[in-house]
Amino acid sequence: MSDGTFDSDKFDKFYKEQVKKFEFFEEESTLDNYTYGFWDTARHSIKDKVNTPKIGVDIVNNPEHRSFGVVG
Repeated sequence: MSDGTFDSDKFDKFYKEQVKKFEFFEEESTLDNYTYGFWDTARHSIKDKVNTPKIGVDIVNNPEHRSFGVVG
């Protein structure tokens, strides 16, 4: 209410909507389809799906020829 009193009907409606959203979230967020990062230490077994690492070699312009290194 606008006067600051607690409206139990609005609260119940809001709470029920949040319960439905959480139930949907719980169903849709199973770890069966989760893909771990290549270096992810949270992986439990080698059977877990892993993203393939994206490693590439690029030529970087170094006009002063002062050092060599890895970029990225």
